Amino acid sequence: MRRLILFPLLLAFVSYTPSLAQNFGDSPELDAEFLKWKQQYLQEFQQYKDEIDREFSEFLKKEWKPFKTEQGIIRDETPKPVNLPVAKPEPKPVIKQPKPAPVKPPKVVIKPKPKPSPKPIVIAPPSKPSGQRLIVSHLGHRLVFYSDIKPAPAHKRVTQRSI
Repeated sequence: MRRLILFPLLLAFVSYTPSLAQNFGDSPELDAEFLKWKQQYLQEFQQYKDEIDREFSEFLKKEWKPFKTEQGIIRDETPKPVNLPVAKPEPKPVIKQPKPAPVKPPKVVIKPKPKPSPKPIVIAPPSKPSGQRLIVSHLGHRLVFYSDIKPAPAHKRVTQRSI
């Protein structure tokens, strides 16, 4: 069974191989080697096919054993009508739909939304800064910082000349 699956695949490969050989150029050595391989492969396949055919013909030549068929059910003997009856389609019942009651459009009353009162903005009064005042002049801007951290005593005042 496995051989039956592999051989068609190999035959497909063999039929595709000549187009692969063309990609390698027109080398006579490659062509001769391929033709030799192809001939050998076809001979092996023919031997395999002959073996399978021989086994099948031997199977057919063997004596066939008779077997018992199943008997049918006894035929119904009641007489059948000569002409088949034809069914007439039944008319569809008509359903009367009641008239819908008149619908009054609903009254839509739109109430204006009350305007929200603006919340007052509370500004906290400025608190007095605590700590030591530090003034930094940077690129012509004066920055003032307050800090509770005391500078180290070894530092001196930094000026433009000291930099």
